Parts: sequence; C-alpha cells; structure tokens
Amino acid sequence: VNSVLIPLVLFFPSVLLSIYASRMIAAPLQRFSKAANVINPNGEPGRPFEETGSSEVRALAQALNDMHARVRELVDVRIRMLRAISHDLRTPLTRLRLRAERSDQPAIRDALMTDIDTLASMIEETLVYLNKDGAGEALLNADLPSVIMTACNDFADIGHSVSYCGPERHAFVCRPKQLQRAIDNLIVNSTMFAEHVDVELRIAPDQAVIIRVSDNGPGIPTTLHASVLEPFFKLDSARSEYAGFGLGLSIVQDIVHSHNGAMTLANANPHGLIVEIHLPRQQDVDPGRRTRARHPGSRSA
Repeated sequence: VNSVLIPLVLFFPSVLLSIYASRMIAAPLQRFSKAANVINPNGEPGRPFEETGSSEVRALAQALNDMHARVRELVDVRIRMLRAISHDLRTPLTRLRLRAERSDQPAIRDALMTDIDTLASMIEETLVYLNKDGAGEALLNADLPSVIMTACNDFADIGHSVSYCGPERHAFVCRPKQLQRAIDNLIVNSTMFAEHVDVELRIAPDQAVIIRVSDNGPGIPTTLHASVLEPFFKLDSARSEYAGFGLGLSIVQDIVHSHNGAMTLANANPHGLIVEIHLPRQQDVDPGRRTRARHPGSRSA
C-alpha cells in the first residue's frame, strides 16, 4: 500500500503546482490578448495593459503600453498634419472661387467652379473621416423617418430622383446628425452613378431598424464589396468617375459601427447597388431629450 500511496502523494502536488503555474502564466496573456483586440489608436489615451503580476509580466505589459503610446503619438501627428493641410487649403480655394465668379467667360467660369466644388468636397470628405469625435454625439430619442426624409428631400430639392418608403413616424435612439451624414453619403454615392435612388426604412419586431438604400446604377463587382469599405480605395469602373478620395463608404461604416450596427452591400437584379444598414435598438434615453429634427410631412422625395 505504501508503495502506491507515496508516488500518489508526490504526484498530485506536482500536478496541482503545474496547473497553478500554467494559469498564472496564461491569465496575463489572455488579458493582453483581449486588450489588444479592442485597442483603438484613436481612442482615449492611457495604458490599456495592466502592469501587474510577476516581473516578466510587468515588463511585457510596460513594453506593450509604451508601444501603444508611440503608435498613438504617430497617428495623432499624422492626423494633425492632414487636418492642418485640409484647413489651410480652404483659404486659396475661397480666393479661387471669388476670382472665378468674376470671370466674364461663362464656359471657363463654369469649368473652374466645377473643379473648385470638387476640391472643396474632397477636403470636406477628408476632414469628416479624420474627425473621430463623431461618436461623441449624444444619443437622442429621434424621429428616424424625419432624419431620413430630410436627407432625401435635400437631394430631391436640387433635382435628383430620390424617394423614401417607410413609416412616417418612429422614435429611435441614435446619433441623428451622424446618421443623417451616413444617409447623405450613401445617396451621394448613388446619385453620382444612377438615375434613381430608393431609401427604405423597415422596423423589425425587436425594434431594430433596417435602412436600405438602392439605386439603378452599374453596381459594384461582388469581389470588391469588402474592398470599397476600406479608406482610400477607389474602383476603376464607372463608379470611379467621381474625383473623391474613396472615403464616403468608410465614413458610413464608422458611423454604423458607432451604433453597434452592421452594413452590407449587394448587387441588384438586373443592375444597381443595394446597401443595407442594420441598427439594433439602443438603450432608451430620457424622453425629454428628443431631437427637433425638421419633419417634412408625408411628402416623398
């Protein structure tokens, strides 16, 4: 009996010690892995990796935090540089616009104004993309159809064929200014290459919403649906005729993600592009904090 008990007495403590040691090593690594997956160079400054544990773990955490600080500093410097350049370009563009407006040659004046408007749009697009503070807009209990119809009517007022289909009233917790910008970007993307745009709002049984923007344009090859969501990606097809930086859909995706939502692209039959935004129901806010967005009534754009 002793010959059996003695090995067991020696074996079990060794096993327990091994399990404890492995967990002591694995636990910090799991924390580091989790922190690395959610880290955001544009987020709040700080040291996301906990500098606790053994000397080796503390040294690793400190090195990771220092690396995070250097990456964040590099990103901040580049963003500040691009913002400064974009802002400084506005002054000469304004002077060019004033000089073009005084031209007595209509053809040259119109061509110059078109180029100036294109450059101004590109600068604005860049500034919007670089401004990562949009998610800081407060969540409000907004009338979502009003937000969408306002965007549709703004384009219809300047001659585009844009229609809205959906409920006339529906309270939804969101960031209305950011959401309207997302709808604007999708409509702009469609009106550049299509004759008609449909914007549809659907309400799911769980109060989540689906915003569907479809057009009758040339569409986008299925193999490039993921690529067009990347910043600065531009197609070589008909949709690349607009001289932008390729940030429109990236901005939309950032706004959708700030609402914990998802965006999908699909080609229509026989042609056209369909973009769907799926937004889950957000946590309710104080009913008194309701947006006073302009409601255009039941008029469709």
